[in-house]
Amino acid sequence: MTITAVQLSKIATLASKAKIEKHLPALNATLAKYNINTPLRISHFLAQVLHESGCFRWMEEIASGSAYERRLDLGNVMSGDGIRFKGRGAIQLTGRSNYTLYGKFLKVDLLSNPSLVASVYPLDVAGWFWETNG
Repeated sequence: MTITAVQLSKIATLASKAKIEKHLPALNATLAKYNINTPLRISHFLAQVLHESGCFRWMEEIASGSAYERRLDLGNVMSGDGIRFKGRGAIQLTGRSNYTLYGKFLKVDLLSNPSLVASVYPLDVAGWFWETNG
């Protein structure tokens, strides 16, 4: 199943036309790649993505990330990890451990370049997190 721009604009009523056009191809690729392929799964996935990204307005957490400093449950073991590995992507991937796991999956060094999650992989990371965490 794929989503059309018209459908997405009716669901993501606060999203600009430009944001819908920008993210729609990656959204449909993510739905296919991660088998988010029933109306129920798509609606749940979209609800989470649109909530956490503010209808595609934020692909990086607004807060600095300092609240995540030394959060061992996120793998933030080095000084500065909270800020460096703050929430990014359509579902706000957070923490050194999650960036490490997703980077290994992609075969991309996200530890050296964490901003790629927001700029290149914002929808894919949402699908990966969705699949990985059930």
